[in-house]
Amino acid sequence: MRKAAFFLIFAFVSSLGCFFCNDSGTNNSSSCDSLTIKYPAGGEEFKVGTTYQIEWCVPANATYTQTKVSLGVFTNGFGSYKDLKGASALPVSQLSFAWTIDSTQIGDSCKIRVSDYDQNKRVTSGFFKITR
Repeated sequence: MRKAAFFLIFAFVSSLGCFFCNDSGTNNSSSCDSLTIKYPAGGEEFKVGTTYQIEWCVPANATYTQTKVSLGVFTNGFGSYKDLKGASALPVSQLSFAWTIDSTQIGDSCKIRVSDYDQNKRVTSGFFKITR
């Protein structure tokens, strides 16, 4: 009986601990050394009309928490960068943005770009595909 009670208490406390932690690594500002795009990473295939979370990471550095970022998409490799609607001055500490893909963003060689206003840094994701 004591072993069962101990196990239940341990399981409950352990689950509470994991409720407050973030083991997946997403949206964890201290898990990177520089401004980084976490999702999409590259290799994905996205569908027009679907909403996906663009996620980025910033180092545990106070200068990044005071800045804004702009998000954009390249639809033909590096040639045609376009700002994403509603993503021109996001707090860098937001760490994600809900992106609904429209029909103008179809392409085989697409990338997401995150531009940091204050630090003047830009990072891009790996290539992914957007289809109908």
